[in-house]
Amino acid sequence: MTSQKNGAEAFLNFYSNFKGSAIFRGGWENIKKFEDCAFVEFKFNKTQAYLLCLYEEAMKILTYDSSGNIGFVQDGASDLVIATPYTLAESKELAEEGIAQTGDLMFIVHPSHAPRLVTRTSATTFTLATFIRTDDSFGQKAITGITQAASGVVTATGHGYTNGDVVVIEDVAGMTEVNNNSYTVTVINVNSFSIVATSGFTAYTSGGVVTLSGDCPSAVAIFEGAVYYANTNNQKTTFFRSIIGDFYDMTYGTDATDAFEYDVSELTEPIDWIRAASCSLVAGSSQGLIPINGGGVNEAITPSNVTSKISDVDGATDTLPVRKENLLFYVNAAGRNLNYFSYDIIQETFQSKDANIGSYDITKGGLSKLVYKKDRNNLIWALREEKDLVSLNFNLDESIIGWHEHSSVGDFKQLASMNNNDGEVKLVSLLEYDSEFYICIMAEELETPQEWEFFTGEDNEEADDQAYNFYMAERFKEANHLDISSKVSNLYTTEITYVGDTDVGDIGVITSAGTEFTADDVGNRIYYKTATGTEYGVFEITGYTSTSEVDVEVLYPPTSSTYSSWYRSFNTITGLVAWCAYEFSVVGDGGYLGEFVVDKDGKISLGKEVTVAWFGFKYDGLIKTFNLGFQANGVDTRATPKSIVSAYFTFINSAGVSYGSSMYDLTPIQDFNPSGYWDLPPLPMNGQSEAVLYDDGFGTEKFLYIKQTKPLPCHLTGVILNVAHTTNL
Repeated sequence: MTSQKNGAEAFLNFYSNFKGSAIFRGGWENIKKFEDCAFVEFKFNKTQAYLLCLYEEAMKILTYDSSGNIGFVQDGASDLVIATPYTLAESKELAEEGIAQTGDLMFIVHPSHAPRLVTRTSATTFTLATFIRTDDSFGQKAITGITQAASGVVTATGHGYTNGDVVVIEDVAGMTEVNNNSYTVTVINVNSFSIVATSGFTAYTSGGVVTLSGDCPSAVAIFEGAVYYANTNNQKTTFFRSIIGDFYDMTYGTDATDAFEYDVSELTEPIDWIRAASCSLVAGSSQGLIPINGGGVNEAITPSNVTSKISDVDGATDTLPVRKENLLFYVNAAGRNLNYFSYDIIQETFQSKDANIGSYDITKGGLSKLVYKKDRNNLIWALREEKDLVSLNFNLDESIIGWHEHSSVGDFKQLASMNNNDGEVKLVSLLEYDSEFYICIMAEELETPQEWEFFTGEDNEEADDQAYNFYMAERFKEANHLDISSKVSNLYTTEITYVGDTDVGDIGVITSAGTEFTADDVGNRIYYKTATGTEYGVFEITGYTSTSEVDVEVLYPPTSSTYSSWYRSFNTITGLVAWCAYEFSVVGDGGYLGEFVVDKDGKISLGKEVTVAWFGFKYDGLIKTFNLGFQANGVDTRATPKSIVSAYFTFINSAGVSYGSSMYDLTPIQDFNPSGYWDLPPLPMNGQSEAVLYDDGFGTEKFLYIKQTKPLPCHLTGVILNVAHTTNL
C-alpha cells in the first residue's frame, strides 16, 4: 500500500512539509492569561491584523503594536473593552458561522440578536453596533423613543408590525431594562406600538433597534460586492442579498444589482454557512453543499437568474470552511472527515473528496475551527474535540496528504491565525490548563544560514568555524519548544565601554551610558550579543561601583572595547508567585537545563549563568513507521524476520533525539550536554550522522520509532537503516 510505503502510523507533535521533512513543532508561548472566549480573526491588511476575543457579553482585541509587541488594544492606560450582547456560548456559535469581513468592516450575525457591525476607524479604535438597512429583510427598525407608562409606547417609524407580532429590543440607552427581551406587539399606529409596563424602568435616552423574533440570520458572507445572509429561525433554507455596491440597502427588485431573497427549495435542513468558492457562492448544510450562481459557474448572480442545486456530496457541519489552492475544505456532516470541494471542469460538475479517508482515526472526537496557516509549509490546522490539534499537509498536484496530531499539557479551546507587523502568519491558541486559560502563540521553526555562508577564505577555516559557532549559538537562544512558555532575558542596547587589558583573566572596568547595574550583579556576566558571529566578549562582574560602573574580569577577549548590544546574565528566574510548586522545564542559551520546581518565593534557581531562558511545560514528539519492509531477492521482507543493526540520520539543526524498534528501548542519536562550546551548548546536528548502532533482535513485525523527549529543535530529512534480514518465515 502506498500509504504504508510513504506514510507513518503515528506523527505526534511533528509535522511534515512538502520536501518530506519531519519537523518537531514549536512551543506555545504564553502571551496573556485570559478567560474562556471565542476567537474571531479580523485582518485589515497584511501588516495590520487583529484577533477579536469574545467572552461573556464583552470583547477585547489582540494585536501587534508599532514596536512589534503583542497585546490587547489599549484605551488610555487599560485594555479596550467593548460591550457585546453575546453570551460566551453565543460568541462561540457566531465565531463558527456568523462572520464576514471586508476592509475595516466585519458583519456579525447570530439568530438571537440583530446583525451587528464591527467597525475599525483607526489602529486602536473599534466599535460594535447594530445598523439599519433600507427595506430590511428581517423586520428591523430604529427606535427613537420609549415612554415610561403602564404600557410603554415604542416609537419606530414605519415599523410594519401587526398585533401579536413578537419582537426583540436591543441596544437601548437609558431604559436598559428592555434590552435583549422579547415583547408582544400591540399596534398603536404605523410609527408606534405598545409593550409591557415600563413605568418602573429607567428613562429612555437614545438608540435601540427592534427586530421581529425569529428573523435574525445565522450565516453571512460577502460575495461580488453584496452581503448575503442566510438561515433565520423563520426561514432556515433561505438566503437574502443586499444591493450590489450598497451593503445597507435590502430593497428588492429585478435589476441585476437589486437585492432579493431566494429559498433553496431542495433543502429540508438549515443552511449552516455561506462562503465564496473559486467560481460560485457555496452554502453548507448537513444535507449537502449547494453552489449558488447565475445559472453556471462564474456567472454573476442576479434576481432573475439565481440558481442553486444540491451537489451529490457529503454534507457539512456548522464549522466555517477554509480555502486553499482553489479548494474549499470543510468538515463533513459526521464531524470526522475533512473534505475538499471544487468544480471539475472536465466533468462539468462539483465534486467533494475525503482528505482523511486513510487517516480516519486521527479525527476521533470530531473536528472544528479550521485555520489555514499560509506560510512556507501551508498547513491546515483544526481543533479536535476541543482538546488536541491536528494539522494537514495537503498538495493535490503532488498527491500529498499528510496528517499530524498535536497534544499539550493543557486542552486547546480556540485556534486562529494572525499576521504580525511584517506580514508573517502566526498561529494563536487558547490553552486551558489547571482551570486557567492562556492565549498562546506557536513558535516558528528557526531559519538559520548554512555553514558555507561563513566562508571568508581558504586560510580562514578556524576563524570561519568560530564565527559560525557563535552565530548559531546566538540564534538558538530564540528556539522555543515549551508550552505555556515565557522568555527571560536581560538584553540592553545602551553603550558600554571596557577599560583594561583584554587577555583572559585580566581585570578592568565597564561603564555604561545607562543605569543598569546593581550590587546584586556581582557574580553575573556580561556577554556581547553577536550580530554576525565575529563580535564577542565575555566578562564576569567582580565588583559594584555604581549603577553605571562595575569591575570585571575578562573571561573571553572582547573584539571591541565599546559595544551597544549586550546581555547581563542571571542564574535565578523570579516573579513566579502564581506558579509556586509547579514544575517547569528550562532551556538556557539553547541548552536543556532540566526540570525545576518554583519555590515558595516564586523563584527558580538555575545553578548556572544564562543570558536567555525559556521556561514552560515539556511535550514529547513521536514518529512511528508502519511495519518495515523492502524487496530483497524478490521477497517482501514485511513478512519475514528482520533486525535493525544501525541507522544514519540526516538532520537540519537538531538535538536530543532517540530512535529504536521499541519505545522501551531507545538509543540517543546525540548526547546533549548544556556545558560545551565556550560555556554554550554543543552545536546541533547538521547533515548526516555517523552510524548510530542499535542492539536489536529479530522479529517479523518491526517498526522504527523516532522520539524527541527534550525541548530542543528536531528537523529530520532522512533515515537510512542497516537491517539484517532472513527469508525464513
